[in-house]
Amino acid sequence: MGIFGIKSAALTWNSKGECFGILLEKDGQKYKVSKNWYEKASSSDAIANSLQKGYASLGISENDVVVVGEMGMKCSFADFDQPLMNPKDMQKSLGFSLSSHFPMDPVDLHWSYRVVNEKKEGGQAQVRLLALKNKVWNDWLDNIGTLKVDQIIAPVAISDSVISEPVYIPFNSEKGFVLYHNEDGFLQSQATLSESVEDGVFGGGESPLEHEILDIGTLSSKDSGTQQKFAQTVLLAMYGLSPGLKKDKESAFETPKSLIPKRNVVIKTMCGAFAIFLLMLGIFQGSRYMAFKKKEAANIDFKINQLDKEAKLNKVDPKDLENLTQLHMEINEKVIRPVSAKDVLVVLTETLPDDFYLTSFSLRSDVVKCKVIVHNEERNWEDLYEIFKKEDFFDKDVQLQRGTRDISLTLKVAKNIDLEAEETN
Repeated sequence: MGIFGIKSAALTWNSKGECFGILLEKDGQKYKVSKNWYEKASSSDAIANSLQKGYASLGISENDVVVVGEMGMKCSFADFDQPLMNPKDMQKSLGFSLSSHFPMDPVDLHWSYRVVNEKKEGGQAQVRLLALKNKVWNDWLDNIGTLKVDQIIAPVAISDSVISEPVYIPFNSEKGFVLYHNEDGFLQSQATLSESVEDGVFGGGESPLEHEILDIGTLSSKDSGTQQKFAQTVLLAMYGLSPGLKKDKESAFETPKSLIPKRNVVIKTMCGAFAIFLLMLGIFQGSRYMAFKKKEAANIDFKINQLDKEAKLNKVDPKDLENLTQLHMEINEKVIRPVSAKDVLVVLTETLPDDFYLTSFSLRSDVVKCKVIVHNEERNWEDLYEIFKKEDFFDKDVQLQRGTRDISLTLKVAKNIDLEAEETN
């Protein structure tokens, strides 16, 4: 299953009005096709209606990742090395080089980019510049209609995001293009006849969907021609569960706000319920600890009274009574206890900014490990490092790591809790 049960859905269409849909889940390192859908739209204006039917037929839920795009080669691309920059500076830099990569006036292009590999030597990053005509982009938006989607992108732009083997993109029934990597690792395209495509090229040959990381489910019963038509849709669905999707949202084609799924309500509800559970757990644990200490103090008080009576009868050493009385005073004056889950959770919820949400939490000895997600994509998640570094409750050694879907935060409690001070506050 996908992370937290989340699946990935892809909806595509071609110039003939053929519409395709795939619902995909991931189990470990393998992808599995759960459902597939196909419909031929009556006209180009009817594609939006067909995609709505496909969305319903696949049973897509509001938490599933949805990627859509047109098949074929209407989206042009160019790979090259570029100094690694922040997204805003990268956008400005690439804007000056558009005309050198695409033989059109930049004003007529809707363009974006993807960072394919940001870990090349010499501070360079492999960048893929993407461009299509403004009219094509507007047609895409018309075809999507009111669907709620995470990303709008062509399969040709992400063909190597999940698999590294060559990919075949048909142009018509007789010919198409094979996408492959050259010696520099850049994606290239080569025109070829359909009958010349070798086995092992994804989307071509006798087994177009055969791959070691893919279980195509009921598509295995389809003939090779039908499987080939679904190949680009399957690629988009696999991309929906890849780490590249979240990274590409910062730079690839921007999804209009009206089409972005509003999942924050569900997330807040889940996080709120989880926080309440942890708070109640902390209160319960704290209450048990306090009850134990009060019982211990009561036992000592009883023994003091008993020894006091015996002392009056000269049956006990006054020194023993003095030591026990001093112990009783220390217990009643101040009880220092280990930090509980409640204490840590209170500090976490008070310290986390409003656009960060806690999704998981654990406390072992004095080490706190939790998962955090950020709702505001423009927020710099590395701010958490400085925020928690300044919090006296924790040590200065704050460990922060960005994952695929959340942020891992590891903290160490710097002190114990003074019950007397806590109750006074």
